[in-house]
Amino acid sequence: MIFEKTHNKPFVNLSVEKCIFEIKGSSFSKSVTERYTDILKWMDKEIPKLKGELNCSFYFDVINSISYRSIMEIFSKFSHYQEKGKRFNVTWYYDEDDEDNLENAEDLSDVFDIPISIKETQKRGLIP
Repeated sequence: MIFEKTHNKPFVNLSVEKCIFEIKGSSFSKSVTERYTDILKWMDKEIPKLKGELNCSFYFDVINSISYRSIMEIFSKFSHYQEKGKRFNVTWYYDEDDEDNLENAEDLSDVFDIPISIKETQKRGLIP
């Protein structure tokens, strides 16, 4: 499942077959919850089929509290499926001058028993 990036909604690329789970870009619209609802539904349908390790990457140049709550729901599902034997390799990217986004990653790492690799990027808006 792929959703193209818009001004206020992130790019999403999800594939159990390719072991890809990517969310990248801006996430600050009130209507962005629809996108996350689709992601959560996809997770319930597809992750039980996962054979290998799902490579998950998150990079937000802008994220609002509504989107962050949705990300917490995603991590809750990661935790649930991890307990069922599924494996996740999670990387959270943040811009060097974005301390709030770094704190978001650290908070997720503290709340959920999922190892998160937190990586700093050098230029604002440069999505890996």
